[in-house]
Amino acid sequence: MGLVHLRYLKIPATLKLNSLPLFMLWNLQKLDIDASLSISEPLDICRLPQLKFLYLVGTIQLVPPRSVHHNLESIRYLDHMSCTEELFMRIPNLRTLGVIAGWGKAFNWFQSLACLYKLEDLHVCGKILHLDSVGSLSIENFLPNLKKLKLFGTKLNWKKMYVVGMLPKLEVLFLEDDAGVGRKWKPRDRGFRGLKLLIIGNCDLQIWKATGDHFHVLECLVFIELEGLKKIPSDFAHITTLKSIKLYRCSNSIISSAKCIQEEKLDYGNDAFTVDILRDNEFDESLWY
Repeated sequence: MGLVHLRYLKIPATLKLNSLPLFMLWNLQKLDIDASLSISEPLDICRLPQLKFLYLVGTIQLVPPRSVHHNLESIRYLDHMSCTEELFMRIPNLRTLGVIAGWGKAFNWFQSLACLYKLEDLHVCGKILHLDSVGSLSIENFLPNLKKLKLFGTKLNWKKMYVVGMLPKLEVLFLEDDAGVGRKWKPRDRGFRGLKLLIIGNCDLQIWKATGDHFHVLECLVFIELEGLKKIPSDFAHITTLKSIKLYRCSNSIISSAKCIQEEKLDYGNDAFTVDILRDNEFDESLWY
């Protein structure tokens, strides 16, 4: 079969992108680069007009296409230096995006995501600068269709998390590996209106001043390796939609407060609510992706 008919291609990291006969891969729909490190050479996606999915464990830089690339739907992971309005305006149908941000000084790439009206799933690894500047945009128009957000090591002060809470269609939120920093989190009112799944892991949070009104349609709460948090707010027992709390390697005080919530729900006649203390052989984070 000739390369012109190829739909899927997986290549090793040692193979240079510019050595590929891209002019013959114009029907390629999925490109999987087996690399855990950054690819130094940028990829010109205008030479792959049918490309829908671009995957690698490391990061890649993209050359903004000269015209609109309508087919590209998913990129993981993109170097934050490529996150420009110029690029995003030319890949308007992107629905899934992963970004790895550098630690040095850089432009405010996060605000350029406002061009991605169809984005539904966003992963960010690395520090986010100037999140407050998003507040100058109409939040209803900033990522209006985003349903799933995963933040790793973003080091956002918990006070800044209100911007995340205002995303209008957000249903799933992962906050891991110091995604939020600080010992106290008091969410603002009228945030997280549609959030159904909240996962918090590996951070120094100690006091969580939340009420059921902050997460009033939450269905599942997951804590991963939290030792400092003193307790889960007791008001979570009043969230009628809450079905389960799952705990993995958490402190005894968290476990105790979760069981108190379970007892209170039983008093309300809700015997379907569960508290799951996960063991190592039961823990599979991919189940929540």
